[in-house]
Amino acid sequence: MKGPQVLLEVFCLWHNKLSSQHFILVILRERSDRRIWAKARPMKQYYVYIMTNNSRTLYTGVTHDLVRRVYEHRNKLIKGFTQKYNITALAYYEIISDVWAAMQSQKQIKGWLRKKKIALIEEANPKWQDLSKGWYGK
Repeated sequence: MKGPQVLLEVFCLWHNKLSSQHFILVILRERSDRRIWAKARPMKQYYVYIMTNNSRTLYTGVTHDLVRRVYEHRNKLIKGFTQKYNITALAYYEIISDVWAAMQSQKQIKGWLRKKKIALIEEANPKWQDLSKGWYGK
């Protein structure tokens, strides 16, 4: 494709279980041509997450790379709250495709009472299992 492109339609959305990525198939056409091109592009994903420790102290965060961020918390690579309180277990996360919506969701959850955060976790993860268990071969 050489010239300016016109978006014809978004054809489909799918999830690759192997890579845990979401893809979107975009149908494009050059303005000066009748040829149609299809491109599969990975969708941006953002994660709002809640981590905890043995005392169930809660930390809410947002990231675009959940595996890396949880690794940083678990290995205390970032100074601050999670390092101080030994917050190493992933209790909850949600995937959001828009960065602004993800930041808004994180801000909203941070403003909730503890009781409401616990209800959110227990709805998705009633046994409070570490959702990142096994991610790092440990």
